[in-house]
Amino acid sequence: MDALTQLIRSEIKRQYKSVRKFAIEMEIPPSTLISALNKGIGGTSFDTVVSICEVLGIKTVLSDPPLYLDRDARTILEGYVALDEKGKHAIDTMLQLELMRCGGQSIFGNAAAYGSAVETTVVDVEDQAAAINALRKLRANNGLDKDED
Repeated sequence: MDALTQLIRSEIKRQYKSVRKFAIEMEIPPSTLISALNKGIGGTSFDTVVSICEVLGIKTVLSDPPLYLDRDARTILEGYVALDEKGKHAIDTMLQLELMRCGGQSIFGNAAAYGSAVETTVVDVEDQAAAINALRKLRANNGLDKDED
């Protein structure tokens, strides 16, 4: 099933609890909507897909492959754009670490405060103690842990 069909299905369940309720709201026969969701929304008329997306608050971004944004994703992106460089750096770093963790990868890289000293470490998914120690060294090198010893 394509990403847009999955997103539409999940948003209908989240916002309307049932396909039938959403179909009534959209003034579309429930059988038409059920068929579109089962076969993939790609076979549905463009105008209908656009209307469905508008009601559900889904924005499409034309790219290859296309990207579909629900309200939560738009809120995150709008917040990111409003950040200063330090905030963007923090989010970029955390996102990279979380993607690696979710992918079951070992984490290798640098831990650093924005524009500050760097400590390098390798952290297996199962062994995060090395990362904690590297962050403690970093904090100590920056004078942030004066009372913690």
